[in-house]
Amino acid sequence: MGNNYLQFAKEIIFSLVGQPGVSGYEERLFPSLKNIFSLISDEVYSDFFGNCYALHRGEKSKHTIMLAAHVDEIGLIINY
Repeated sequence: MGNNYLQFAKEIIFSLVGQPGVSGYEERLFPSLKNIFSLISDEVYSDFFGNCYALHRGEKSKHTIMLAAHVDEIGLIINY
């Protein structure tokens, strides 16, 4: 993999982890996710439950790969 790909991946990761996405309020991240996925996928969509899907069609093969991840982050409320 070339340096351009690694730099692109690094920029994506930093842009996503820098955005707030506390559990219950993850929908704020979906516009960014959809924009990023649209650069590298053939199809991007979401469902009724708020899941975001990106489909990348590769060459014909009997193998399929699925990557899954959580969008939300842990949030804390501290009373002092």
